[in-house]
This record gives sequence, structure tokens and C-alpha cells, in this order.
Amino acid sequence: MNGMAEPSTQSMQRIMVRDLAKSYTVGGRRVDALRGVDLTIEESGFYGVMGASGSGKSTLLHLLSGLDKADRGTITVGETAVDDLDEQALTMYRRRSVGVIFQKFNLLPTLTALENVVLPGVLEKLPPAELDARGRSLLEDMGLSDRVDHRPDALSGGEQQRVAIARALFFSPGILFADEPTGNLDMVSSDRLWSVLERLAGERNMIVLMVTHEAEAAARCRQVFVLRDGRNAGVIDAEELDPSELAARAASVAGPV
Repeated sequence: MNGMAEPSTQSMQRIMVRDLAKSYTVGGRRVDALRGVDLTIEESGFYGVMGASGSGKSTLLHLLSGLDKADRGTITVGETAVDDLDEQALTMYRRRSVGVIFQKFNLLPTLTALENVVLPGVLEKLPPAELDARGRSLLEDMGLSDRVDHRPDALSGGEQQRVAIARALFFSPGILFADEPTGNLDMVSSDRLWSVLERLAGERNMIVLMVTHEAEAAARCRQVFVLRDGRNAGVIDAEELDPSELAARAASVAGPV
């Protein structure tokens, strides 16, 4: 659009993590969140990360999305060595190359759905007509064409999360990271959101990597990476498993999730 270069989703269809470690100091005590995690994804699709609370799932996603820095190890997304990026390059990586959604919707309460969606483009001073066209198209794709002028307090939780997804997709990233995106939603809204993420992975030929406790969500994934105490516990091929089978398999390698 208007000569603006789009990121190539083809070049982004690869995540490689090697020996990733991260620790924090909490109350004067060292907590090892990740202790040498490896992960490889080489094709587009819907993928999951499971594990008990404190296993390092969210820490892993924060490092992959450039929201935090690892103590040790390497992260390669497409051809980009994320761990080598400086702060300015990390900002552009988060804005252009990947999308991120969280359990909290992180919408600005004084802005409409459309205004929230186009914020990434506003930061890059795109023309108003382009902002409007792209924002409306994304909201239509999320089934929210009749909600463009609604502020977050006039939207349901599921609708707010779909607005957040539309915002994350503004620059057509090759990868979408989702950190327990249905944690604040009821089961009906959760099921709809999982369907949206699964559809995006297929239609947009992108990698969607989701942290979840929900076996119903993970059963929609191609593969599920299971963590235990900050380490790899196993990889489950999930496509042929129903939720109860997947939950049992995950519990067998990582304990209750």
C-alpha cells in the first residue's frame, strides 16, 4: 500500500531457539525461569506451549517477542538473530515482524476499536486514508465491522481480544505470539477465539504460537511444546488427539498443567 514494504511471511516461517536461559531476582532470591530451552518451528501453523504454572511458558514468549532479554542462548526468527538486536531494532521487530497478544487486552480505553487497531500505523505516520482502510478491513476479518466506533467498555471480552488481534496483525507479521489469550474469557468466547487463531495460521500462512493451560485449545494445534521447571519436557504431535488425550499426554511429561 502506498509503496510501504510489507514483511515477508515466507521469510518469517521459522523459529529456532537454542539453550535459552533467563533468571529473575524476586524478594532477594534468584528464580530460574528458563534453564536451557530448545525449540524449533520450521513451518507455518498453529502451535502451543503448555506446562504447569512457573514452568517458564510466558517467559519464553516474552523472549521470543523481544519484550525481554535472555541471560544465555540464541533466538532466531526467520533470518533475524533476535538476541543480537539493539533497542531500536527490537522496537521495529515487535512492530513489524511479529504480533503479540496477551491475557489482558491492553486496549486504550478512550479510543474506539478502529483507533486502537490503527495505532501501529499512527506511530509510523501512515496516511489517514490508509489507516482507515486497513483498520476497517482487519476488523471486518475479525467479525467486528459493526463495532468500529465502539470503545472497549462497550465491547465484550471476546470482542476486545479480537480487536487486540486485529491490532497485532496491522503490519501483516509472519508470526503471532499469544500468551494465554483466553484467560479472561468464558468458554464460548474462548472457543471462538481459538478458531480465529487456527484460521489465521492457515489463511495467512503464518506461525501462531500460543501459551495455554487449556487442553481444548492445545488440541487444535499441530504440535505442543511442553515445559517443566524451565526445561524442555517433550513435544506432542497434537493433530490426532482429542483434548482429554492431550491433557493426559501433557501431564505424563510435565505434571498437571
